[in-house]
Amino acid sequence: MDQQQAALPRDPTARSPLLAGLTPYSVLGDLGTLAVLVFLGLAVYGEVSRERWAIWTLASVAVVAVRHTVSRANQVDGAAIDPRGRSALVFAGLSFALGAWVSAFWIFVAPRDDAVLLGVVLVATVVWWTTAATILAALPLSFLSLSASLWVGPTWVGLSDEASAWNGRVWMLGLLLVAMGAIYVDRRRSLLRLVRTGAELDARAAELALAFETMSDGVLVTTGPHIVRTNRAAAALLRRPVEEIRGETLASLLGAGAAALEVGAPAHVEVLRRDGSERVLEVEGRTGPGSEITVWVCRDVTDQAAKEAEIRDLIERDDLTGLVNRRAMLDGLDRSLGQGPVVVLVVDVDDFKGVNDAHGHRVGDEVLEAVARRLVDLVGSHGTVARPGGDEFVVVATAPEVGDGTTLAEAIVVAGRSPVVVDGHPLAATLSVGVAQGARYADRPTLLHRADLAMYQAKRDGRDAWRSSRPLAGGPPPR
Repeated sequence: MDQQQAALPRDPTARSPLLAGLTPYSVLGDLGTLAVLVFLGLAVYGEVSRERWAIWTLASVAVVAVRHTVSRANQVDGAAIDPRGRSALVFAGLSFALGAWVSAFWIFVAPRDDAVLLGVVLVATVVWWTTAATILAALPLSFLSLSASLWVGPTWVGLSDEASAWNGRVWMLGLLLVAMGAIYVDRRRSLLRLVRTGAELDARAAELALAFETMSDGVLVTTGPHIVRTNRAAAALLRRPVEEIRGETLASLLGAGAAALEVGAPAHVEVLRRDGSERVLEVEGRTGPGSEITVWVCRDVTDQAAKEAEIRDLIERDDLTGLVNRRAMLDGLDRSLGQGPVVVLVVDVDDFKGVNDAHGHRVGDEVLEAVARRLVDLVGSHGTVARPGGDEFVVVATAPEVGDGTTLAEAIVVAGRSPVVVDGHPLAATLSVGVAQGARYADRPTLLHRADLAMYQAKRDGRDAWRSSRPLAGGPPPR
């Protein structure tokens, strides 16, 4: 791996190490620092020899060069770690200038017999030094240079003049240097931990963002009613640009189906997309405890819903007529009885066996289909027509317009008196109807049995007629 990396060609746009830290701000900082140091040099020009002033000027240039290298030390694993942004670089520049001035003050200018002035300068120096231990935690070379410049001056005074009042305090300066070093090491370690933790969080955030954008399911993130974020999969599902979806509401995107959405409960929503196509989406929302953000995951289940509907039809529908079968009819009747009064009509084709015997089962099937169509037309939206089997049909009506069911029964009998035409031949297909009424929570088997008995009574009375049983009272609600 190392050999492969070594063989890679050099990036022609990459800067040399010497220029790696150059930015407009660093150039301005370097020039400003140099100007301050030269000005300070001129200020002490009359107090020192030319040789010392020349050394000062050369040292000023060296300070600027050292400051430039700070930008290269301001890295952890290739990432900048400036905790205060540009303010830390400004503070570093001021620290260079202050440190140089303080050293010059102690070595060349300081009145060594004025203990008060020297104490004030030393206290101010310590305050700045302590502040730098935190602000310059990302700039080790800056702190090292500042520490050296702040410590060398007073130490020089203490060691160079035995009569100085500061001679006995040199050991205190040494302890101060050690203390500042310990403080700085602690601050820098804390900073590096924060930087690495931040880098790990950034990496995790990048991974999550990549997963968010590349997952196959659509995701809509809402705060309150409005969508604040979405991914490309959701935009593709809805046939809308990502930018257009942001700020919309679920109701405006999903239509009336959005009213059925509940957090934690998946729901199927029929969506009319902008291109005119209709799709069925399964939408499920999740929210964290105490969070105002809800994440809605959407997936296209149109094909699955179509297959489920097909299977449901095979289970619940009669193959010949397309009406609901006995199982579906019983389930629907149970639901209706739990909601309110119900009217049940049992319809039977008179002498259907004779039709089969005389014309065959194919003709008999066509007669049944014709009767089924007539019943559906008569019942309409007032109820459900089922074919439990054979030549028997059941109508379950719940609409108030049906009343006690006798008017509908009369209409069914009248319609059955019109012959059914098969292969150009009219065939009689009269109907006998039994009617039974049941109150809410009435017993379903008893209700069907009464309607069945009423139908047989109509047959005994000569067929082509309807009969009604007495209403069935309701029972207690199920627990």
